[in-house]
Amino acid sequence: MGCNLSSSSAAAFNVDSIASSVASSFGTYTEETAYAEIQQLSSSFPRAKLESPNVVVMEGKGFVFNSAPPLDTVNALKGRISVDDFIAAVNAVNRAIARAMDGQARAVRSADLPRRRSLCKEAAQAAVAKLNKCDVNNGYCWELVTGETHEHVTDVTGQGSGSTSYGVSSKKVSWVSCRLCIVFASTTAIPPALPVAEVAKGGYSYGSGGCGSVAEALALLSRMHVAGELTDAEFAEAKLRTLANKGVSQAA
Repeated sequence: MGCNLSSSSAAAFNVDSIASSVASSFGTYTEETAYAEIQQLSSSFPRAKLESPNVVVMEGKGFVFNSAPPLDTVNALKGRISVDDFIAAVNAVNRAIARAMDGQARAVRSADLPRRRSLCKEAAQAAVAKLNKCDVNNGYCWELVTGETHEHVTDVTGQGSGSTSYGVSSKKVSWVSCRLCIVFASTTAIPPALPVAEVAKGGYSYGSGGCGSVAEALALLSRMHVAGELTDAEFAEAKLRTLANKGVSQAA
């Protein structure tokens, strides 16, 4: 007795089998092929730019970034990090992603995307942490900021042989964006860290009596995180909102 393709379970199995077959036909990455693809892809991304007096921002996708220096290098970097060091650092993040891709399938099914994104995110975070260990005395630090996520639904319908038909509905979660930032130490004195409860109540923000720049706000959040006043999740959310030009009082 043959399969009845009109059943949704049979259709889903058929689609998954085809997707797996197609994906396997593309082979797997080596570190070098992945790195070459990353460099080619990321070269089309925006270059780093100065977003505030003490924050340089690179917009990326998939946790890879354009390693070309800012177009306005003099004003953006201001001699605080050399062009060569900048390029090497961004390439170190891209190389970390390439190493994570070694042995991974070149084509990936929708169902496998969350695992692939998680793999890339962990590799990028580890690379940034390593950069910060090396650059700890250079007057700046690196920050990786993951954008908000959204979910979209894909519906596929089709006609099989004869009167049979099939329908497949799937949800995909994608990172909207990610940012790699250089945060330079501010010459302005940073006020003492306040308890997270006070920050949440809105008692601390930009302007009078608060942080005068994004860099100072990030420095404050870092101090609170190290002191244990912000959890890892709270710290990540606060950084994201702060880099979106919202005050610290809105970030917690």
